[in-house]
Amino acid sequence: MPNRSIPLSRHQCLVAGSVAELATEVEAKIGACLVSPPVARERVDVRANQYPLPAGSALWSSGTTAPLTVRFPDHDYIRVQVQLQGTGSTGIGRHEYAVDDLNACISPAHATLVHRCGFQQLFWRVPSSTILRKLSALTGRPVAQSLTFEPVLPRSSSRYVALVSILNSILTHIEQCEGQPAAPVITELEQAMITSLLFNCPHSLRQQLERPDLRAAPRQVRLVEEYIEQHWDQALDIEKMAELTGCSVRSIYRAFRRSRGYSPKEFANRLRLIKARQLLQDPAAGQSVTEVAFACGFSELSHFSREFSKTFGETPSAVLRAAR
Repeated sequence: MPNRSIPLSRHQCLVAGSVAELATEVEAKIGACLVSPPVARERVDVRANQYPLPAGSALWSSGTTAPLTVRFPDHDYIRVQVQLQGTGSTGIGRHEYAVDDLNACISPAHATLVHRCGFQQLFWRVPSSTILRKLSALTGRPVAQSLTFEPVLPRSSSRYVALVSILNSILTHIEQCEGQPAAPVITELEQAMITSLLFNCPHSLRQQLERPDLRAAPRQVRLVEEYIEQHWDQALDIEKMAELTGCSVRSIYRAFRRSRGYSPKEFANRLRLIKARQLLQDPAAGQSVTEVAFACGFSELSHFSREFSKTFGETPSAVLRAAR
């Protein structure tokens, strides 16, 4: 039986206990075809969980007690697979790549996924169009070419560690936001994971990231600050920043550091903390520290309290008590 504690277990998408049920569920729920099912009379337990992320990508986890092979049709997304238990593999064209405790795999949508008995995995599906928009924002140039990634991602590599550390942070925040509206931090972490994928994983458009950027001017820094001030309670949208200034996001971040000494994200966090202090000081608001933290875009109470105390020299609960 698959481990019920695998990630996203509260967001069940597919459950199958028989081969007939499995074939129907695979086609209906994930739009794939069961190529090599278990023996018809065999009892199976196959589960898949899904959590949609704000920018259109989605986190999935799955587990199976029986070996099976699933073929996915061509579609607009890239798949990043990370093994949790057991072994599997992904077929891309004529080549097959292991998904195990040594290697993760990055594949296009059109692929054949082999699940061996007891295989459990976590995978991230992100639209190719979303990645290309991010690349365009980062470089300040339109992108017309198709995008392919090197399939093998060694788990011992720093690029794997960088990507998966963000993925684990998203999982943590999903658990902490259970029953609450998704905090802007989840959106920002999703954006960070897309950026990490582009910078840390070899792909066909790598040369675009290596071309020099135009230098952003102080007036463009102020444009971004004004935008953040007007949208402080929303996730930082770097594509919008690039659109507003006509510059690449990288040049905007460099200009912030050069002229302000902080990044756009640090500026946004400071505004959120100031707003949180105002809410805590307002007796009429009648909100608890937890409610204020969520309202101001923080999904982790301990992180909010730590940043608040570092910024203002007192805890959020102390400010709330004084106001009351």
